[in-house]
Amino acid sequence: RRLYHRYVHAFPASYREAVTPAEAVGDIDRLEALSAKSAESGTVAFHVFRRAGDAHHELRLKLYYVGGVAELSSSMPVFENMGLTVAEELNHRVRAPGETGFGVTIHDYRMRLQRERPLDIDEVQTKLADAMAAAFAGTIENDGFNRLTLDAGLAHGQVTILRAVAKFLRQTGIQNSIRDLVANLIWMSRGYAFYCISCGLIHSAILIIILSRTAWQKLLVLKKGHLGLC
Repeated sequence: RRLYHRYVHAFPASYREAVTPAEAVGDIDRLEALSAKSAESGTVAFHVFRRAGDAHHELRLKLYYVGGVAELSSSMPVFENMGLTVAEELNHRVRAPGETGFGVTIHDYRMRLQRERPLDIDEVQTKLADAMAAAFAGTIENDGFNRLTLDAGLAHGQVTILRAVAKFLRQTGIQNSIRDLVANLIWMSRGYAFYCISCGLIHSAILIIILSRTAWQKLLVLKKGHLGLC
């Protein structure tokens, strides 16, 4: 009853027309979580999902932005480095009556993968939302390595390890660009070797050594011998 009275008039007409009651319940849960934390202006939260009828290479992302709106100049580079293209955006301003200190804009995005392929939304849902939050908060770098969350199914902590080792290797003379490094790691993720990531982060450091296209023979040796890694 408390939530009903708090939110019954909080959502604009555009939201009520676009969102099902079941989806609205989830939004209210996330809004309550932000309210309970006394979130400051600029705090963000994310929800990744898919709606009925969405294509296999599409997903939905809700960005909950406290105190205003998320500027395109801040959000678009994050999305692009995650390997996503925004196809549609709806914005809904939510404010409970009588509350002057807490307002949230729900940015409702329909997105497509830049590299079209089937996407298991259940597998990447939490990882992508966590990576987005970390990128917006500045706790991880916003660069092309973040594509590995969707393209290789890695959590952002694993991506951070790969990024750090790549920087070290560049200092030793490997001149691959970030674009090349990520492309090679994505290539690897389609094959056998990348499964070793699940065995522990230490193997990330081992696997990233196999980065350049002149080293594919080393990858084949790894595949055949397993090297006892797992």
